[in-house]
Amino acid sequence: MEAQQMVTIAQGAQDAVINLPMESIDLATWFFTLKDEEYAACSSGHNGMVQGRLPNGNRVSVSVETIGGDFIVNNFIEDVSRRDYVRAVSFTVAWTGGEDEVYMAPLKITWELKLTSESAQSCMLTSSLTAETADMKLLSMLQEPSPSSSDPLQEHFIAETPRFAADIERKARMGIFD
Repeated sequence: MEAQQMVTIAQGAQDAVINLPMESIDLATWFFTLKDEEYAACSSGHNGMVQGRLPNGNRVSVSVETIGGDFIVNNFIEDVSRRDYVRAVSFTVAWTGGEDEVYMAPLKITWELKLTSESAQSCMLTSSLTAETADMKLLSMLQEPSPSSSDPLQEHFIAETPRFAADIERKARMGIFD
């Protein structure tokens, strides 16, 4: 059987300033130690999160969220993790649809967090996400016109990224990343 080509179905990104030097932050530590209540406080769409390690030693962050009415379970597995950059990949399940039908859609989600220095006393956090699928039924469903002109993923990023930055800044000021 031939493998299906992955198709990008959504992308989003958002920046937020952190009022501390980049060197005082460790994104990998922050990402893989984020507690359930801290994650939930960063967006009304965040339902919960738990951290762990896989048998091969890679860290994993499992999150449950709702974006644009879709219920999503992510298992972000550490791909690249440095103080200034994290890339985690999840083979995700999203329950999507409406009153007539709910479909369990398989997705590949790549989430990247990056720090760039803005000045001696501040840096920029960029949070970006790419969602892909090879699922033909989901691709067909996405061809149907949406009743809304809004972009739920971008709205989610606009809300959560500044709160992520504030949580990172708070923890850095407490010396957690030293």
